[in-house]
Amino acid sequence: MNTRQDLMRILGLSYKQLRVRLAALDREGNLLDKQVVKRANGRLEYSPAVLEMLRDLAPIAQEPGKDNRQAARELSQSIQGNGDASRQGHTVNQVNLGTMESLQALLAEKDKRLQDKDVEVKYLRDRLTFLEGQLALAPVPRRRSWFGWLKGIRVQRQSI
Repeated sequence: MNTRQDLMRILGLSYKQLRVRLAALDREGNLLDKQVVKRANGRLEYSPAVLEMLRDLAPIAQEPGKDNRQAARELSQSIQGNGDASRQGHTVNQVNLGTMESLQALLAEKDKRLQDKDVEVKYLRDRLTFLEGQLALAPVPRRRSWFGWLKGIRVQRQSI
């Protein structure tokens, strides 16, 4: 696993150049999914596959008339096989079969998270009703009059 500093040193890029290229890879085809791990103190670590993608991205981006985003799009198509599949005459259904399975897995994960959130909301609602009941049972503190000290001063002045 490499940090951003490692990637900058290995590839010879500045921080901004690396950030722009990583953003392009993330936007086009989500190539960084499951390739980035967030460690302690928010430090991001990248898998060796990200290093290879960045190395492959550089020559494509240096072609005339192409920027990082277009290069990332081409790289994404070549990695996912979409660019080659259309040339070989494969149907769209065969290419999207893998994406359907991944979408179904994402939907299952989303449903599990929603169930977890529902349990958490139910617990918080129960806790709120309990605390509201406790608040209703608590005695109301008696407020002192703010002008009570004024009465004592008036009585003293009149006696003088």
